[in-house]
Amino acid sequence: MLLASLVLPSSKAPAAEGLNIVLFLIDDLGWMDVGCNGSTYYRTPNIDRLAREGARVTDAYSACAVCSPTRAAILTGKYPARLMLTDWLPSGRCNPKTRLQSGRFVRALPLEEFTLAEALREAGYRTAAIGKSSTSMA
Repeated sequence: MLLASLVLPSSKAPAAEGLNIVLFLIDDLGWMDVGCNGSTYYRTPNIDRLAREGARVTDAYSACAVCSPTRAAILTGKYPARLMLTDWLPSGRCNPKTRLQSGRFVRALPLEEFTLAEALREAGYRTAAIGKSSTSMA
């Protein structure tokens, strides 16, 4: 929710005209995999233009080493352990080669969680989640 508090207006008025928020969360993207960071191998003109014309956040940490808990943490502002969502979804598959047992976990983000998308909608934004896990995390 820290991100939401930084970008959302303090009143419930509609979002400022022309102010857009686009968050790319990309698994396994290397620093040099986009042109705006110096890649000459991959051509990413649209991402480069967004980076040039918008605000960039270049130093951040992932909440977890796998995708689902990281996405849930971004959406809720909570650590994965607090959400009991600490493994990729769907997790809990049986592996007969190991005797390790999984800890308690949930198989989806609980509907009761207040998300960044809901906070943005309350501030007058229209939101969308596109791509991996968007249906299970929306």
